[in-house]
Amino acid sequence: MISRLPRLALAAWVLAVGIVVALGVAVVHYLSGGSGHMHMASAEALTRAGGTRPLDPLFGAPLFTAWQLDALAVAVLVVAAAAYMTGVALVPVRNPGQRWPVWRTISFVAGLAMCAFATNGSVAVYDKVLFSAHMVGHLALVMVAPALLAVGSPLRLLVTVAAPSRRARIERVLQG
Repeated sequence: MISRLPRLALAAWVLAVGIVVALGVAVVHYLSGGSGHMHMASAEALTRAGGTRPLDPLFGAPLFTAWQLDALAVAVLVVAAAAYMTGVALVPVRNPGQRWPVWRTISFVAGLAMCAFATNGSVAVYDKVLFSAHMVGHLALVMVAPALLAVGSPLRLLVTVAAPSRRARIERVLQG
């Protein structure tokens, strides 16, 4: 079975498993350290970027440099990316001569990146103290990311790579 998997699919799953294991080790290390969950004061969060104006963190360098780790969100996003890349790699195997459009893959990956930024980036760092950051996170997760993910057509990809015996069943479920 493994020899029949395309290299892209195999590489995606090896990377995904490696990242999920590393996240698990990091979480266990964090929880066993006894440091508990740290809460920063609102004033510290607002001045963390060195600015004194409340919106400085969202417009300066901290927009790209302030990050926090949401291990569960990263794990889900990594597994979703690996599953999608497996589908992309299987398209030419299951349907010779056919390729999955690159622009759909780019859109799907951009949607996952938007989810990662909204849950781990500066938006997530400041969302407890800045209402604007909180709302930007909501908009990214409710409007931007789903649109990008939908353009990636993961369900069409699933139907395209499904075995003929399963394809009819998947199509019935999707239309039902």
